[in-house]
Amino acid sequence: MIKFNNISIKLLAIASYHTQILNQFGKFSLFFLSPHSYAKLSKSTINKIKNIVNKYHPIKLYYLCLKPVKNQKIYVHIGMPKTGSSAIQAFLALNKKYLKNNGFSYPNHTGFKQAFQTSAGNAAEISAWIKNENFEMFERFITKVRSKNVILSSEILFASLRDYPEKFALFFSKYDIKIICYIREMGDLVESVVNQRIKNHNLVDYSNIENNIAGINYYHCLLNAIRYIDSKNIIIKKYQKESFYQGNIYADFMKILGLELSANINLPEKNVNPSLNRDALEFRIIFNKVLFGKNNIQLKYRLNSELAHYSVENQIKPICLLLSSEKRTKIKSNNREIEKKFIEIFFSNSDEDLFINKPLNFKHYKGLTHKTILQILIFIKTHDQELFYILIKFCQDSLLIDDRKKLEKAIESINDMSQHTQISATKQMKSNNKEKS
Repeated sequence: MIKFNNISIKLLAIASYHTQILNQFGKFSLFFLSPHSYAKLSKSTINKIKNIVNKYHPIKLYYLCLKPVKNQKIYVHIGMPKTGSSAIQAFLALNKKYLKNNGFSYPNHTGFKQAFQTSAGNAAEISAWIKNENFEMFERFITKVRSKNVILSSEILFASLRDYPEKFALFFSKYDIKIICYIREMGDLVESVVNQRIKNHNLVDYSNIENNIAGINYYHCLLNAIRYIDSKNIIIKKYQKESFYQGNIYADFMKILGLELSANINLPEKNVNPSLNRDALEFRIIFNKVLFGKNNIQLKYRLNSELAHYSVENQIKPICLLLSSEKRTKIKSNNREIEKKFIEIFFSNSDEDLFINKPLNFKHYKGLTHKTILQILIFIKTHDQELFYILIKFCQDSLLIDDRKKLEKAIESINDMSQHTQISATKQMKSNNKEKS
């Protein structure tokens, strides 16, 4: 049950009576004073309340009126996407015991669903609770956690804050919270998000890649959020090695919690949720066109696993970026003014750029060659033979004709290589038998 003190009730009542802006909180109407109570207040009190109502947005007013829960601090890590969230979540899951011994809880981690220890964190379902204003579910969940400090982490919560900032603020308004958000240079972020959408969400056409910025524009999201949430409760961290505490994202996150890395800390695999290299990306698009793995999520994860593994072992230098230097410059130029405002509010020095400008070693991508397709297929066959034969059957049954021709040519080459190897092995066996006789 949410509790109000008498002054809070009056504030809410006057706000509701004067502006009709709190009607959306009808479920709390039992706590509102009736309009008759308004007549009993002195003129000076009414003017004082009017000033408060005019000063604060209704949700922010509501936020100020709630009686907080003081015995728990909640760290809400909202990502954002492609800023090391999977690495942080893997780190937290692997060190639950250490965290517990230091007064922190990372509850309900759902496990690692893809290769390289990727996961959705431990708070994905909270997004739906926020949208539906399901306070009771969260209260039941959080009261079961006996720790004084609770860590919740899910990139989906960035979308919740972006789409429902008022509901997000209301949802956590009675708790002592710190919202943690890592941000990334916008060009790199767009590049990485598109890579992820190709890998996990069947994206095929990325010709207008710069149009993918709307849903991940952290400038708009976070500047809008401070209309409802005190900026002091939002911790913004830069996702770049030069800005990490001790040059390490795990040490950086622990620093936010007031902890340090120690010798008995378990670190995740070196590459957590790696992006696909350009060749693996184009290979994945061939199968995205016909929705490979749509009805079998584990099959999709297996292909992603092999392509990620291939990308780690076959890094292309210089990198063949999706986003040209001209498009990167355009993105930066379009956000220059809002970035200045963002720096003013969340960072002390407004004269500097948000991120270090690094020269890009951009290489034009010539396309997916027969040699590369062959190399990828051999890699898959070596590491997951069953998956290789599933892809062959899928190629024969479902691929578009141009893509099928590309893959069939590579498959023929693999079969020829297998036959040649088999013939060579047979000859060697016959030769060995002659020597023995």
